Amino acid sequence: MDNTRTVLEIRANWRSIFLLLLIVWFLLSNAYHTAMNPSPGITGIDFQIYYDAANRLAKGEALYVLHPEGATYVYPPPLAMLLQPLARLDYPQAMKLWFFITALCLGGSVLLYSLAARFTWRDLVLAGITIIVGFRFWPSTMNFSLGQVNFILLLIFSAIYLADSRRHLKTVALLIALAALVKTWMLGLLLHLLLRRNWRAAFLGAAAYAALLAGSFYAVGWREWPVFVKLTSGYANQSIGQIAATQSITGFAYLHFSTNNLVEPLTVNPLIAHGFVALGLVLMLAGFLFVWRNPPPQPSYEARLHLGFVMLSLLLTLPMCQSEYFVLCLPLLWTLIAPRPVAGNERRLSFPVVAGSFAVYFLFTRAWPSAPPIPEPYRHGVASLLVSVNFFAALALWLLTLHALRRARVEAPPAKVETPSHVP
Repeated sequence: MDNTRTVLEIRANWRSIFLLLLIVWFLLSNAYHTAMNPSPGITGIDFQIYYDAANRLAKGEALYVLHPEGATYVYPPPLAMLLQPLARLDYPQAMKLWFFITALCLGGSVLLYSLAARFTWRDLVLAGITIIVGFRFWPSTMNFSLGQVNFILLLIFSAIYLADSRRHLKTVALLIALAALVKTWMLGLLLHLLLRRNWRAAFLGAAAYAALLAGSFYAVGWREWPVFVKLTSGYANQSIGQIAATQSITGFAYLHFSTNNLVEPLTVNPLIAHGFVALGLVLMLAGFLFVWRNPPPQPSYEARLHLGFVMLSLLLTLPMCQSEYFVLCLPLLWTLIAPRPVAGNERRLSFPVVAGSFAVYFLFTRAWPSAPPIPEPYRHGVASLLVSVNFFAALALWLLTLHALRRARVEAPPAKVETPSHVP
C-alpha cells in the first residue's frame, strides 16, 4: 500500500521532481567548472595535502612530517587511510573524482537533512531552496575549489541531525566520534549531549573516539603519535594570521588588534585584543547558560536549532576558523529559512527570522578577501573590517539562533497535565 502511494505521489509531482533534477544538474555543473578553474594556485590545494599523505602511507613512509615544504597533514590517520585508493590514481584524475565524492556528500547532506526535517511531497519547493542555498554558498564554492574535507563532515553532521530527530542519542554520540576522526575539534559537539543532560551518550561518544583513535594509530604505528600531537598543538598558533584570516573571536582580535601579515591593524594593543577575546567568550558562555537553564529540546524544530547553535558556537571559539568552515552552518540556515511547525500540522513563517537568515546567507555568498595577498583597499583603516565580514555574519547568525530558540520555547504548547482518574 505504501509503495503504491509513493508511486502515485511521484506521478502527481513528476514536473516538480524533473525541475528539481534540472536545478541539481545546473548547480553541479556550475560548481565543477568553478572548482576546476579558479584563481591559479587554489585548485585542490588542500586535497594535495590529503593525497600526499595517502601516498606516504601507501609507501610505508611516515604519515606526519614536522618540517615539510609548505602545508602539512595534521588530521587523524583515518582520512589518509581511506584515501589510499585515490592515491593510486594520477593527481588530476584523483582531484576530479574527489570533487564528485564531495558533491555527493553535499547532496547526501540535503537528503539526510530533509529526512530529519520530515519534508513531504508538498515541500519540494522548500527542498529546491535547500539545494540552491547549499550550492550557491561561498563557503561551499571554496570547499569545492580547495578540495577541502568539510563536505564529509557536513554529511556526518546531517546524519547527526537525522539521528537526533529520531531520539537515537547513542547513534548521535557514535557519529560525533566518527566526525572527530576527521577533524579533532568536532568532538566539541558532545556539548549538545551534555546540554541535553544525556551523560551516558556523551561518555559513549568520548570513549568511542578514544578507542577508534587508538585503533587508527595502532594501524599506522605508535611512532606517529608524538609527531601528531606536536603538529596539532602548534598548528593554530603557527597558521593564524598567515595562511588566511581566521573568522573566529580569537582570529578577529589577532587580525585587528595585533601585528600580522594580512592587514594593518586598527590598533596594536594586547590589552584590547585580550579584552575582545574575553568579551566574546563571556558572550558565548551566556548563550550556553541560556540554553542550559531551559529544559532539553523536545520538538524536532527546536532540537535542530539547538544542534546548529552548538556547531556555530564551536566555530566562533576555534582559534583557527577559516571561511570555508562555515559550510557546516548550512543545516542551521536550512532550519531558520523554513517555516517552523506550530500546533498540529500547521506551519508558520517568522518574518524577522527568515529575513535575518537570508541577510546572513547573502553576506556569505560574496567572496570577501580573506587570504593573502589582501587587495590594497582592504588592508588599511575601517575597510580592513571587510576582511572579517564572515565573522560578523556568523555572529549575527548566532544571535539570530538564540532569538529563534527563545521564541520557539515561548510559543511551545504547554505540556499536558494528566488528571487522576479518581477526580470527578
